[in-house]
Amino acid sequence: MAGPVRVEPLAKDQRSQRQQELVDEAGGELGVFTTLVHHVDLFADFLPLGGRLLRRSSLDAVDRELLILRTAAQCGASYEWSHHDPIGRRAGLNDDVIPLLADLGGTNGLRPHEARLARAADELVTEHRLSDQTWEELRQDYEQNQVMEICMLVGSYTMLAGTLNSLGVAVEPGYPVAPWERA
Repeated sequence: MAGPVRVEPLAKDQRSQRQQELVDEAGGELGVFTTLVHHVDLFADFLPLGGRLLRRSSLDAVDRELLILRTAAQCGASYEWSHHDPIGRRAGLNDDVIPLLADLGGTNGLRPHEARLARAADELVTEHRLSDQTWEELRQDYEQNQVMEICMLVGSYTMLAGTLNSLGVAVEPGYPVAPWERA
């Protein structure tokens, strides 16, 4: 469940030129960017890693979005889920798969490859490491550097989820509601 807004997005007329440039570089007037830009130096340092993982990933876009959505579900990160649901669909995630990623009771209904990725995200969020079995299974499909990237991707989105959840960044109108928020 979404918590209270603790840090309001920084209004355009309250931003310095540098803050505005960072918001523009990040992708525009989204709550994630307009809130994190309060801490301008930290946000500036975070952008290159976030951009690398999202826009220049060595992972297939479908796999990347599956990992992000499962991480969002594990973290109860409504903002992440709401923004990556449409990104995942545009990347080619099957409409039948997306709801299954929010079901943390297992990997029922997912194809074997999808289930391996979901388990990897689950392990990285809950245990902070991949089991030997999951590592070996991933190595059958991915190069070593890609498995390392899976770890960094899930870790980065776990960190972002904790930050956005703690700051109370609200989902903008027009984005899908996370399954655990529906009632």
